[in-house]
Amino acid sequence: MATYGVLVFRATKLDDARHFAFARQLGESIVDNTVGKPGVPDRLGSRGKLMDVGNVDSKGRVLSPSYWRAQLFRGTRLFLVDGSFTQRRAGYSLLREHKLPPKGTGGATAFADTRTAYADLAEETKAEI
Repeated sequence: MATYGVLVFRATKLDDARHFAFARQLGESIVDNTVGKPGVPDRLGSRGKLMDVGNVDSKGRVLSPSYWRAQLFRGTRLFLVDGSFTQRRAGYSLLREHKLPPKGTGGATAFADTRTAYADLAEETKAEI
């Protein structure tokens, strides 16, 4: 983590409970519950423990692009910085896939390490920041 800022575990077969237990070993969890719509059940049944950022409904059907949830996550398709806007910063972000789309249809996740980005800035820019 200190070198690359990201660690990938493949084929862990974690369920929600084990995912949350693993996360708790890294510290207190910060979960954004504002993504749920009042009166709409949490698909994962884990409100307060895990955040569902999937594009499927509670029956596993892919959401229409016009559905409120799909619209809510539209911006995250371009860029997302977990917890950058909160008073208490996250130390780590954990992302677990349930089912990947077929190859060539999207679903790629890229990671960036802001420590490296800052280190690569010109000294004048660092001074201005």
